[in-house]
Amino acid sequence: MTPVVVVPGSKSITQRALMLAALAETPTELVGALDCDDSRYLRDALRSLGALSSPHSPHSPHFPHSPPSPHFPHFPHSPHSPHSPLYCGNAGTTIRFTAALSLLVDGPMSLDGDEHMRRRPIGDLADALGSLGVTVRWGGVPGFPPLTLERRLAAPTEVEIDVTRSSQFASALLLVAPRLPGGLAVRLRGAAVSRPYLALTVDVLRRFGARVDERPEGYRVEPGALRCERFEVEGDWSSAAFILAAARIAGREVRIPNLRRDSGQGDRVIVDFLERLAGPGPHRFDLGDCPDLVAPLAAAAAFAVGPTEIRNVAHARIKESDRLRVLAEGFRAAGIVVEEFPDGLRIAGLAPEGAGEAAKPAVQAGAFLDPHHDHRMAMAFGLLSLRLPHLRIADPECVSKSYPDFWRDLDCFRRPTAFYLIGLRGSGKTTVGRLLAAKVGLEFVDADEEVERRAGESVAEIFARGGERRFRELEREVMLGLLARGGLVVATGGGCVLDPEVREGLRRSGAAAWLDASPAERAARIAGSGRPPLTDRGGVEEEEAIAREREPLYRACAATRVPTGGRSPEEVLGDVERFWRDPAGRDVR
Repeated sequence: MTPVVVVPGSKSITQRALMLAALAETPTELVGALDCDDSRYLRDALRSLGALSSPHSPHSPHFPHSPPSPHFPHFPHSPHSPHSPLYCGNAGTTIRFTAALSLLVDGPMSLDGDEHMRRRPIGDLADALGSLGVTVRWGGVPGFPPLTLERRLAAPTEVEIDVTRSSQFASALLLVAPRLPGGLAVRLRGAAVSRPYLALTVDVLRRFGARVDERPEGYRVEPGALRCERFEVEGDWSSAAFILAAARIAGREVRIPNLRRDSGQGDRVIVDFLERLAGPGPHRFDLGDCPDLVAPLAAAAAFAVGPTEIRNVAHARIKESDRLRVLAEGFRAAGIVVEEFPDGLRIAGLAPEGAGEAAKPAVQAGAFLDPHHDHRMAMAFGLLSLRLPHLRIADPECVSKSYPDFWRDLDCFRRPTAFYLIGLRGSGKTTVGRLLAAKVGLEFVDADEEVERRAGESVAEIFARGGERRFRELEREVMLGLLARGGLVVATGGGCVLDPEVREGLRRSGAAAWLDASPAERAARIAGSGRPPLTDRGGVEEEEAIAREREPLYRACAATRVPTGGRSPEEVLGDVERFWRDPAGRDVR
């Protein structure tokens, strides 16, 4: 069944709509808005500046106004100076958009954030605000929060803003421009990064009735009233990128009903990027306009065939974390070969089939990945865990910044963390199971040994005292318990598939590999082992009879079949390990 995932509302659109709803002449009902850490920080900041919530849309703050006067644009109830500093956490749009409101506030307003925010630059925006008559006082390192802003002079009608590090600085000015008495012309200096986000800002402004003129050098926003009775926020392509990448990594389809293919969100290009990754590399992507795709694309590239380069994203280093550094560190900890550049990454990817051992993720038992409190880094590491389930990720709750239900939705694609080797006795399950568990860092359990431990008797003694019926009862109890656990490689007993409930559990796990060998080879392997006979025939004839009975059952619940006859345990391990890493795409049947 194809998973259906409803992604959160767009964070970028929600933040812009919250700003304009607060500045609008009348209350706005926001539908589908994202309720996350960033939107809560912005909502609280707007309320501290005097915005009220509409009874029918309590999450949409609104600055109250008197009716427009003949001397429009005159706003008698502008945002007021807050009583205490506005705390913005690590929400970049919140601190930047709120800073631009200093152009409308009579009196000082102080802005601060957490330790990560204090390393994120805001100097370019402060310079632009200074040229518009705002006095800027730095509370620590100049160019970084905390800072205090206070409007001293009437704002000019033109400003120049450097957009080589962030487009949010220009978006902040555009959002407040309709409320300025003379409007505002915003000239962009330098090659703009994340240009689609400026187009998104303009689109939201126009939906609120603003008059925006796009010019070669930037934009001109005319003064005027903002009104929008009902604003619907579409699904977030930045969040959807992680779900689409998860589907690619897991070899699954997915349906996301609340996305618009004609969206103005630049991150919709993830669909084309992932399609390109489906073919063999090398791949190269310029993410200058969509830096939020670095994380999901890099994770998908780790499991694509051939190397992938992601470039022109130096500005990803000044997001919630230095994303290029954090990704490189995390990928290396997970055993993924990655090279870091000043403006990007090179991920080695998987080697083509038949190319030997080159360039493939090497599972590191107990690897611990630190997202540095960055929601998109945590989600990227979560994507890796679909193929590398041994990973441990610090601070998983940090995804609440943009996608509170991410871990729940990711589980739609998660591969089981337990692996089961099934097949007739003598097929090599215990030998290969021990090797696999040591290789991938999981606990190994031999189901027959677990039966003996619980019974306090050997398998031969159980058969002698209670017959096969008693053994099957114990085996069923042990197998149902093991199927409910995770983090295991299990060598099952050959007859466990005789129980319908155990068989269904193996089938549903999607992680059962059937090891198979000829009756003659199995008979030779178990000769002299002391295992009790299951029929009165013995030898090859007994193995042939048991195979006729059980092979249809193995076939029904196995996800893959691996021949073991005439092969070394290491050769068999290679096939089993490849399937364990990629159960969707590497069936060796």
